[in-house]
Amino acid sequence: MQTQPRYKKGDKIGERYLVYQALIGGMGEVYLCLDLQKNRPYALKTFQARYLTNLKLREAFKREVATWVALEKHPNIVRCFYMDIIDNQPFMFLEWIASDESRGTDLRSWLRHGPLDLRLALNFAIDICRGLIHADQKKPGIVHRDLKPENILVAEGRIAQITDWGLAKIVQEAELEITTTRSEPSRRQSLLGADGIVGTPPYMAPEQWRGEELDGRTDIYAIGCILYEMLMGRPPFFAATFDGLRRQHLEAAIPSLTIGDVVPAALQNLLFRCLAKKRNERFTTVDELLQLLLLIYQQHFSEALRATETGGEFTAEDYSNRGATYAQLRRYDEALADLNRAIQLDATFARAYINRSGVYADRQRYDEAMADCTRAIQLDLTSATAYTNRGRIYQEVQRYREALADHSRAIEINPNYAAALINRGSTYRSLQCYDEALADYTHAIESDPTYAPAYINRGNLYLELQRFNDAINDFEQAIRFGLTEAKGYIGRGIVYENLHRYENALSDFNYATKLDPTSAEAHYNRGIVNDKLGRYDEALKDYTRVIELDVNYGKAYSNRGIIHSILQHNEEALADFTRVIQLDPSNAKVYYNVGTLLFNQGELRKALQHFEKAAELGLSQGVQYAELLKKILR
Repeated sequence: MQTQPRYKKGDKIGERYLVYQALIGGMGEVYLCLDLQKNRPYALKTFQARYLTNLKLREAFKREVATWVALEKHPNIVRCFYMDIIDNQPFMFLEWIASDESRGTDLRSWLRHGPLDLRLALNFAIDICRGLIHADQKKPGIVHRDLKPENILVAEGRIAQITDWGLAKIVQEAELEITTTRSEPSRRQSLLGADGIVGTPPYMAPEQWRGEELDGRTDIYAIGCILYEMLMGRPPFFAATFDGLRRQHLEAAIPSLTIGDVVPAALQNLLFRCLAKKRNERFTTVDELLQLLLLIYQQHFSEALRATETGGEFTAEDYSNRGATYAQLRRYDEALADLNRAIQLDATFARAYINRSGVYADRQRYDEAMADCTRAIQLDLTSATAYTNRGRIYQEVQRYREALADHSRAIEINPNYAAALINRGSTYRSLQCYDEALADYTHAIESDPTYAPAYINRGNLYLELQRFNDAINDFEQAIRFGLTEAKGYIGRGIVYENLHRYENALSDFNYATKLDPTSAEAHYNRGIVNDKLGRYDEALKDYTRVIELDVNYGKAYSNRGIIHSILQHNEEALADFTRVIQLDPSNAKVYYNVGTLLFNQGELRKALQHFEKAAELGLSQGVQYAELLKKILR
């Protein structure tokens, strides 16, 4: 059974850090949080509880966090602010990186879509080198020891940032036994062997395999492995077993690149030097590697790569990144302040307009949101994100044909853009073009088989089409790939509810509310099941919680009003039905419900008015009861 995170969305770590999202890996846990005192976002990282009993861990943790903090601020390094002990466990306080587009936060997520184009691969490799050079300037002799796609985050503007500084050294010094098998080397976690080897096998230099002292050339070898994988879609060395992979890195010839029709000879030679078995045959320093990468980039693309700002002041990208983080937390005032500042600093920064459009859209300021997306498109005609964001706004205002045009344009730019495919599928679904919607959702899944939102959207479509077995399969895949997200459980629970498997449904809704106590949808659907099972007190609690979370959730008022009617809580029922009418004056059913309530109380003329209103809005039952009451009142 997979390890569960200790905190979930909505929890407070140390009564101060509100958890927005919980992430868990092979040995660590990361919590994306808002500091309620400073009103700032952080990523809090710690080791899983099973490792914290190691007495050597805390001292090693302190030493290496101090090293990371000393690296200070650099655009190609995830910043570590400080360490703190909370609930008797150590946490690193890291910069929260908002991911670029829909590909995910780390380079591994990008590589799941296949190889990168040469320009982007070189950009990322150059960013990694710049980060390492800065680190060496701040802490001479520092070696990362575990460079791999999982430890390269991709921030705003497609900027690569190195994270997890010192974690491999913590593992080694604390002698942590990281779970992995020798027969199946993992590409997702670090490894500690019996001989004290620490690293991730596909990216480990020969000297790591031999347990020798490491230096900067060890990281150069890892860069070579990462660059090869970015271009080819697979690491340069692979074997089915741990020992086989060890032999590959120690003995196998370096494979050649085969990308497109032309591979720059200088690039192939660069990789041969990075991946040389002997350290003295590699680049002497990372700066030497960087200069050759920059030269290859300039020669191949006939332009110099943009310089990196390394000053301590916040740049437009910094403000945009933090603004996007605040937006994820729904701290919209702070988000707008940061995004406005980003645009003031750089009025041509398309991504800031895209991020600000998302904030405007969430606040239903659709005209401003659309204007920002249009401005972003003017600045960057190849921005698939800007087109699909504008398409989502058109969806919100029910301008479906324009939405389809924008989503289609985003897909033309990037045929495997899962977010655009999902959004176009949802637009087709709104137009009841179910075959087209299903095709888009399926294409999104084919583009990224681990993308939970694609399964959730297709599962919801199958649910609407009453293809319940297909829906359950998709929601189970969503649960598999979105372990800490509630939506997969909610979707499967709704299917169970439709199949009258109420106890299964309750189990899923209960778990969804544990994962996300702020999910009105989870509480609402659990309320429906409790209602059907005659557990009226529990249903009332659920609907009340929904209304606490969303004061405009009309269905919750309506359902709660019906239960109050059943329990003869007439004043409470009337108050709930009245609120529904305020929210939706065209809701015929609620006028009928009020009429029934008034009829049972003997207020026949008032009841007649409501039955007539229900009839006017097209409810046949309203017509019947209105006619009946007219006869009684004659």
